[in-house]
Amino acid sequence: MLNNNKAMRIRAREGQKAFDDKCMPYIERDYSLLHPNQFWVSDHHLWDIFVRVPDNKGGWKLERPWGSYWMDMRTRKIMSSIIRTESPDSDVVLCSFGLGVEHFGIPNGVRLDNGKDYKARDMFYPEGHYIVSEGDERKIFRSLASNLQIDVTYAIPYNAKAKPIERVFNTFEEQLGKKYPSYAGSNAKQRPEDLKELDIMDVITLEEFIEHHNRYVYEIYNNAKHSGDAMGGKSPNQAYADIPFTIRRASKEVLYFSLMRVKGQRTVQRNGITFKGIHFYNDNCINYIGQKVTARYDPTKPEILYVFDVNENFLFVAEEIQKQGWNLTDEDYQRENQRKKIARQKALNSYTADNVVRSTEAVGERLKHQAESMEQTEAAKPKTVEIVRNEKIEENIRRISMSDMERNYEDVLNQNRARKKAVSDRQKGFADKFKKKMLDRAYENQA
Repeated sequence: MLNNNKAMRIRAREGQKAFDDKCMPYIERDYSLLHPNQFWVSDHHLWDIFVRVPDNKGGWKLERPWGSYWMDMRTRKIMSSIIRTESPDSDVVLCSFGLGVEHFGIPNGVRLDNGKDYKARDMFYPEGHYIVSEGDERKIFRSLASNLQIDVTYAIPYNAKAKPIERVFNTFEEQLGKKYPSYAGSNAKQRPEDLKELDIMDVITLEEFIEHHNRYVYEIYNNAKHSGDAMGGKSPNQAYADIPFTIRRASKEVLYFSLMRVKGQRTVQRNGITFKGIHFYNDNCINYIGQKVTARYDPTKPEILYVFDVNENFLFVAEEIQKQGWNLTDEDYQRENQRKKIARQKALNSYTADNVVRSTEAVGERLKHQAESMEQTEAAKPKTVEIVRNEKIEENIRRISMSDMERNYEDVLNQNRARKKAVSDRQKGFADKFKKKMLDRAYENQA
């Protein structure tokens, strides 16, 4: 009986996940109820091909490329992607999301994979706020999702139906991956026999694959007619352009700082702030020695840290300290002496077999001709634009644009105002207590 039951054969031979994905009933969603940019969905994909990359020994080695993608759920349009051979992490999630937001605005919500790459607290933390210091619950930072007012939903673990983007990956492999002689298949059963005989120099380089990939995804897939629910035979680009929706945007400055990573508290030391084993320094560090600060950084500019106090107020920009050799020149000594002199003054003043058909050149040419033959859709023209504001970030942007002297002067004025207010409040408190005491005494005498 087991042999005649296909569902049970899948369960016995391929496991529970395959059984759930291929045999179990699922909820059907009505995509027509969505509008573009209402939800973006994201996931990583390990391509079923090999690419050629330098081995740092004068030769080559084979690697399978990873892709990190964001897709608009309503139109199935690929909004952004990043291809590399390193395993995906939260930094590449943030960078790929930033590319999409820069070109197409801020989505109302995101549907994400359950992997740790998507659960970094400073990015898509579901509650929106997270505690930087467990010892002091008042020291709370806002996540990227909170700053840009994005709703966050995580997919059911190991459930392909909960992540529609996984079906797109199958399309990518069918239409692009299988064209290459270095196609390896997703498992041993699908692996071509001639792969073992393939010369490494006949394998596409990572750079060539990225060029082919981007042409295919953005010029072919996004412009091809789609048979999905509520698509009406339109291409993702056409559906995105035709369906009216409100696009949400933020200023370039607010977007830039919202897309920075936030790392936990650091204590300022004599040589600045230590981050990932590297020291970052600013002349103002000497005024904060021993104090707790937090750092934001742009993953594309790791040599710079933007330093904030525990209440998210901007303090200064710290730059990576360049280590010196053992044979220092007079200029090196002069530079270090100048750094010490400035710090002292600051203290005193207070960031292949079928090679002909499936060669790299042939694939590239076919993709080029196919892309040129596709009907290109004009970019979407939303009827309304909604500006996403963030007063805290805008205030920090204003402070960053100031010089150190202007910022320090403003801080001194604010400290003096706070000190005077504290004295005034204390004096008022004494006066109120005295007044109450006199009234109480008067009532007692009358009684």
